[in-house]
Amino acid sequence: MIPLRTAGRTGRPTPCVPWREGRVAITHPSLAAQIRQHIEAQYPYAACDECLTALLVATLDEIHAAALTVAKEEGFERRLRSCYNCQRTVELTGQV
Repeated sequence: MIPLRTAGRTGRPTPCVPWREGRVAITHPSLAAQIRQHIEAQYPYAACDECLTALLVATLDEIHAAALTVAKEEGFERRLRSCYNCQRTVELTGQV
């Protein structure tokens, strides 16, 4: 059975996503949209997942999963690039 949590103003229970070691992670339905918006606003520059964690205040696992989702969309890709913020060359999501 998927555990439930109470959602915002509606008070209706919504499903949580089971996470490793028995913990429960609450999904961020708008996190992928926030990443997409950031990428579009900063084009042609891109930020790595670690820099996005500080910007969007989410865990690295959540950012990574959302960035992979965005990378599957038309006009976006995930490849080895230099992060504009930290200057490291890592795999990151950006516009084609």
